[in-house]
Amino acid sequence: MKWRLLYNTVLFISLVITPWPVYTGLLCAGIFLFRNFYEAILWLVVVEILFGPLGVGFLGHYYLLMMLVVLFVLAFVKKTMRYYE
Repeated sequence: MKWRLLYNTVLFISLVITPWPVYTGLLCAGIFLFRNFYEAILWLVVVEILFGPLGVGFLGHYYLLMMLVVLFVLAFVKKTMRYYE
């Protein structure tokens, strides 16, 4: 639990400091690092609220729609991969 909280803190700091490709990479890595990483959807909404376009409909939020598709695909890929411990 503490690693998950630490990772969310790192995501918040990267949201403020780093450009969006770094943040997006960390967000996608979180899917593979943690089980049921539902915070990714919350972080996507935060990004859209802070940096998204204003006055457009739901289809105007390309980053949110694209990343939701990517996160669901990554979750499917994670389920189909084998883990060796």
